[in-house]
Amino acid sequence: MDNNGILIIYTGGTIGMSKIDRDIDTLINKDEIIESILEKVKLKNMDKVVAIRSIIDSSQLDYQIFNEISSILKMEYDNYSGFIIISGTDTMAYLQSLLKWQIIGLEKPIILTGAINSYDQDQKEGVNNINYGIEQVEIYKNQGIVGIAMNYKLLKNPTTKTNSISKSPYQEIINSDLEKLRLKIINNSDELKFNILNDLKLESIYINPFVYISDTKCLAAGLIIIAYGQGTFKEDILLKEKAKRYSDQKKPIIVISQCNNNNLNVKQYQSGSFLEKYEVLYCSGSCIEEGIAFLTYLINSNILLSEFI
Repeated sequence: MDNNGILIIYTGGTIGMSKIDRDIDTLINKDEIIESILEKVKLKNMDKVVAIRSIIDSSQLDYQIFNEISSILKMEYDNYSGFIIISGTDTMAYLQSLLKWQIIGLEKPIILTGAINSYDQDQKEGVNNINYGIEQVEIYKNQGIVGIAMNYKLLKNPTTKTNSISKSPYQEIINSDLEKLRLKIINNSDELKFNILNDLKLESIYINPFVYISDTKCLAAGLIIIAYGQGTFKEDILLKEKAKRYSDQKKPIIVISQCNNNNLNVKQYQSGSFLEKYEVLYCSGSCIEEGIAFLTYLINSNILLSEFI
C-alpha cells in the first residue's frame, strides 16, 4: 500500500562525482551520496533511497539501464506516493522522454533531477534541486507527470538540453506533435504497464549543408531525419537512397526540425518532396529526445508507423 513516502532512485551523474575533474571513476555510491548530499535534504522517515546496481554517468545510459530503473519503479509503485530519479544531466531529457512513452497509465509523479556541478564543487546545487523535486512530488501527488526539476523550475513537457553550463540547462518543448500523440495513445489506457525495452539501434541524420552520408546499405531499426528550420533538405542522392531503403524494408521514418518548437512544412519545399512517396511522420515542434522515445515505443510494441499517418 502507498505509505505517502517518496522513493529516491540514485543512478549517478555529475551530482555524484567527488572530484572537480568529473572523472567517471570518482562516482560515489548510495551510502556516500546519503552522507554527502541527502543528509542535507528534507527527507521523512517514510522516504527511502535506493540505487541501481552500477552507478553511471550520462554517457553510460542505455536501454538496459532504463529497464533497471523501470523495474524499480514497477516493483515499488504501490509502496510510495511519488518518485525522484537522480541522474546525469546530459541524458536526463532522453530518460524523461523514454519514461513518458514507456510507462502506461501512470498516476503518480516521477521527477528527474541532478546537478550541473559535482557535489564538492557546489554543495548547494544538488541539495536545492532534490529538495525542490520533493516539493514538486508533493504538489503533483496523484498526477502522472514525468518532469525535470532544476534550479527551481519544473519542466513537465518534453525537454532538450541546450546549455551545458547553466543551472537551467533545458528547453521545454511546447505544442509538440509527438507529445500530443503520446497523450492520445498512452493516457487513454486505464492499465498500468511498464514496458521492458529490447536493445535496438536507431539512426539519426542531422541535415546541414555539409552532411556526408557514407553508407546507404547499413540500416538501423528506424530513421530520424533532423531537417532545417521548417523542413528543407540538402539535395543529396545518398539521403534519397537511404530513405528508399528504409521504406522498402518497412522501417519507420520520422522527420523533426533542428529548431525546437518549430513547425514543419516540408511540402512547401521542393528539396523535401522526395519523401512524399514514402510513409513518413512529420513531427512539428518535437525534439530528438522525443523522436528516439517514440520510435523505441513503436518498434518495441510492434506498431506500424502507418497507424499514425
